[in-house]
Amino acid sequence: MLREGLAAEFPSAKRALDHVVTAIRSAHVSRETALWAAISGFGASWIVSTIGQALATGVRLAGLRDPAAWLAGAVSIFAYALAIAVAARAGGRRGLLAYFAILALQLALQLAAGLPGFLSFCERSGSDCSPLRLATRYVYLAGGLVLSIAVVRVIRSGAVRPNVLLNGAGLFTLLVSPTGIAYYVVRPQDSVSVSAMDFALNGGAALLAGVVLRLRSRRRAPVALLAALMALGWLAFTGPFIFSALKDGFGSQPASLYVSGLVQALALLVGWLATASIQRARTTAAA
Repeated sequence: MLREGLAAEFPSAKRALDHVVTAIRSAHVSRETALWAAISGFGASWIVSTIGQALATGVRLAGLRDPAAWLAGAVSIFAYALAIAVAARAGGRRGLLAYFAILALQLALQLAAGLPGFLSFCERSGSDCSPLRLATRYVYLAGGLVLSIAVVRVIRSGAVRPNVLLNGAGLFTLLVSPTGIAYYVVRPQDSVSVSAMDFALNGGAALLAGVVLRLRSRRRAPVALLAALMALGWLAFTGPFIFSALKDGFGSQPASLYVSGLVQALALLVGWLATASIQRARTTAAA
């Protein structure tokens, strides 16, 4: 009775809800090899985190800092859960094992890059350097493991073919993840060096992602969506800095802070277009 009454009162809302329910029920990922399934899991996590970061930034700019922090935490938990579910449905047990193996390596690299700075901060500030402070960031992973039990029941396995968008997004985020180690080893001393490293590492990762997207599929939609997501993530992160800089001046911040997302999106498109051109040239030569 209540549902019928609400449907009669708000027909557009009911139609929208029906579309959401249908989309959830039909959610599926294509089956892939274990390695690509793991990469797709990281891609799904990155996409959710990018969209969630944009939403959290909007909430924060509205002056709701606590809700923004809660939203960011919830998004991180769901991102881990979805990644696990995608890896399991796309690659089965081997895909899940490959995902956790790569995740363990990724977390180890992040810890190696962040530990020296953490210890230095604790030494200068005199704060408590308990290992528990380092472990708090992995609470989201624990929450994701629990939530994935429910999420994996929603997602189904589809036909055997590439998950092109997830492949490209996953490869990009995995190539970008070791940059902290690179900055720790090189230790750039000025904003020009920081920008140069940022453009080289992150732009190179986006370029390779574009190449892979073209090799995995000739459809244009995945590369366009990934480029849009890169721009969205960049705006969510740097939007407040750009707004502040327009009022107070750009100061001595690295140039990459303000244009890195655009450079990544452009590098992605260049990689895709260059690979497409090479493929067409080979096809013409073979004919």
